[in-house]
Amino acid sequence: MSLDLVSPPREGVQENGAQSRTEHIDIASNSTSLSSLTEDTEAQRSGREEDLEEGRSVEHHPNGYPRVAAFVDSDENFLIYRRFGLLRNRVLLHAQDELADLERKLNQMDKTDERQEPAILKSRQRDENQALSRRALLLEKIDRKLKEYDDLMIRSEKTYAMKRPSKRNVNSYYHTINNFGALMYADSEFVHHTQDLIHLAPSQEDSWLNGVVEDFFIRLSKPLSQMLFGTAETRGKSSDTYLYYYSKRKLDNLVGLVITLLLIVLLMVPIFLQTSIKESPVMRNVIVLAFTIAFAIVLFVFTHAKRHELFAITAAYCAVLVVFLGTDQSKMAQQG
Repeated sequence: MSLDLVSPPREGVQENGAQSRTEHIDIASNSTSLSSLTEDTEAQRSGREEDLEEGRSVEHHPNGYPRVAAFVDSDENFLIYRRFGLLRNRVLLHAQDELADLERKLNQMDKTDERQEPAILKSRQRDENQALSRRALLLEKIDRKLKEYDDLMIRSEKTYAMKRPSKRNVNSYYHTINNFGALMYADSEFVHHTQDLIHLAPSQEDSWLNGVVEDFFIRLSKPLSQMLFGTAETRGKSSDTYLYYYSKRKLDNLVGLVITLLLIVLLMVPIFLQTSIKESPVMRNVIVLAFTIAFAIVLFVFTHAKRHELFAITAAYCAVLVVFLGTDQSKMAQQG
């Protein structure tokens, strides 16, 4: 009996000890789980950040249409697609002829009713109250076709209003996808339809001088050109040694600086020449004419000035030179 009385407490002590040891083990395992979970979360976060960094690179995407799509999205200059002008006009001509056929049917119906029952043409309600109002059905069909035709016309108008891409951008597009080997010939053949290509996001500031500056920096080493006119974002777009990405803002600032300096030269040089040549009024007038023509050519080639803007700015430039010439001549007359 004593053994029976003593044995339960011993078992309880052992059980309590086991429970305490189990609790310690559980706490330790929970701590280990929390630390491993934290490490996994940090690793996943780091992996996601690496994926985001790599996702900015064109070469990170699988070769094929995914890489071509990433390349096109990497710069607005490469948003080049076919207009499919021939197909659009075929569809427009087809819809136009369908409407013309419906128009002929309506006119014939009106002439027939005019001879047989002219009262129908004078009352819409009477016409539609017939058992089978052919005119109402025909007008409903015409309305549907007109909506389709109008939609085609509006979409075509927007498409034809888009500008064509520059030859430089088309060549860059074509050579890049060829270097990637991303598309089969049949898939990349659309680039050869140069007269049917449109640019979805043409820049308003791009000019011939922009292309000259870009070509100049392509001749430099890629690290040097990227250091001068690149950013952290443009440098991460591609690891290809033949792909150059520039900061548009930096490039536009450089082009603007060049144009500004050129205009200052065109303004100051003729003034200097006029002050140097005082004995020959004819020569001074020739200088004004020559530099006015040069100024107009610079505006036409280096900017996107419209015709009326080109005329107004050139006239203002010429007026400045003429006013200076007249003021200088009056001073000479007073001195004489």
